[in-house]
Amino acid sequence: MNFILNPYSYLLLSSILSFTTFLFYSEGSLKIIYLSIPIFILFIISYPFGKSIIQKNSTYYLNKELILSSIYWKVVAFFIVCFAIIEYLSFGFPLYKGVIYANFGFPIIHHLVVTSWILIFIKFKNKKINLFLLIFAFLNPILIVNRDLFLLTIFALLCKKIFENKINIKLFVILLSVMFILFGVIGQLRSGNALQLINLPFTFDSNEINPILFWIILYMTSSTFNMSYNINNFSKNLYDTLINVFPEQYKWYLMSGEVTYFLYYILIFIILTFLLIISKNKNYIPIYIYFLYQSLMGVTFGTKFFTTNSLMLILVFLIYFLLPKKISS
Repeated sequence: MNFILNPYSYLLLSSILSFTTFLFYSEGSLKIIYLSIPIFILFIISYPFGKSIIQKNSTYYLNKELILSSIYWKVVAFFIVCFAIIEYLSFGFPLYKGVIYANFGFPIIHHLVVTSWILIFIKFKNKKINLFLLIFAFLNPILIVNRDLFLLTIFALLCKKIFENKINIKLFVILLSVMFILFGVIGQLRSGNALQLINLPFTFDSNEINPILFWIILYMTSSTFNMSYNINNFSKNLYDTLINVFPEQYKWYLMSGEVTYFLYYILIFIILTFLLIISKNKNYIPIYIYFLYQSLMGVTFGTKFFTTNSLMLILVFLIYFLLPKKISS
């Protein structure tokens, strides 16, 4: 289970996606394989280092309940729920065609609303309030049709249970399966049958694949395919107009080629290492889990790590860090 918590798993995922994309798509560049080899080597070297940090700090957080119970976090929970309700009343529910999901939410405020995943860590003395927060954490991304937030909430819960040593292999497989299945289902609800919408140069007959499973394959590989399709020309031409995402590292590649491409991985390496080290204080584990998730999603789907949502979360934790102990503890 510690593999999931290791900060350098994103290096392996990126390498796997590059090799998988090269095998799955008939049109692409061999260059992504060349670029992925140093990334894979870095993973081999750094993974034991990450594992040793986790083992060294295990006495600080493993097997302990991860909760945020100070006054500050209760206020944060209050504002998240209130602002979400205000957005529901103002825009309607994207799930029920009230508004296009891309146009949902107020500027700035919405960045706090989509931190609803952190509600699974916030704990009140009242059990009914805690149950409400847990339900709301999962209901909010469904109502606003935000697959990324839904995945983040499941991932955060999964990591929370691993840190608390309350999960076994069976439960892990169940949660992971639910995460991917619901991801595909939400894709169906939001956009329809991908098989009828998108025509990509797969090396296999995609018509024989279940539509929900196809959504999962599509979103796991299409971003890397876009990179592979464009990398030789430093371009952002779309093979299909509906597949308009590029992995975050490719946007860095377009700056100065291989230099900024590898710089992206190094920066994430440094940030995740720092967050893992300070997470021996269990109150900072949620922000580590968040950026761990974003590192995995960034190399898979698009710009996730360096975003305004990340800045909002940093601001929330920075305020917590600067507050007097009477309020923050």
